[in-house]
Amino acid sequence: MTYTCKIELTDYRHAMWLHVKPRAVFAVLGIFLLALFTLLTLFIAYLYLSKGQHFTQLCLMLAVIAYFAFVILWTRARVKRTYQQSKLLHEPFTFEATDTHLVTKASFGESNIPWTAFLKWRADSRLLLIYQSDVLFHMITRRAFPSEQEFQSFVNWIATKLPAFK
Repeated sequence: MTYTCKIELTDYRHAMWLHVKPRAVFAVLGIFLLALFTLLTLFIAYLYLSKGQHFTQLCLMLAVIAYFAFVILWTRARVKRTYQQSKLLHEPFTFEATDTHLVTKASFGESNIPWTAFLKWRADSRLLLIYQSDVLFHMITRRAFPSEQEFQSFVNWIATKLPAFK
């Protein structure tokens, strides 16, 4: 069966997040470290406000927070700019998965990629990413399928062809 897909900016942003999404153990560790950093910052702020001590440490902690806020906003802007620059992403395309190939067609051309050219896959409820390398992937949105069950069936079928992202 042939499906039609169009990648929107929200899909592209979500794909970037899905691509860098950490494993559960690292996510829990990151949340723990963030909570610890927050508590330490609040404690240092308390010491500064109540006793006038640790001004330098408070400034350092606030600088770290400002830095991470900047990186998050800058990354979001870069993802948007990259999407806007990638004219091929704006075009709708059709795709078909055969037993031997992933066939895609769009106004700019056609590709017929054998499954052996792909390394792995990763999916969530909105997107399927099929990787050609650690950083190069094809995006297929859930919207391309008539139903959630058909999308899940396609993901399950991909799982028979490729190893999952680890």
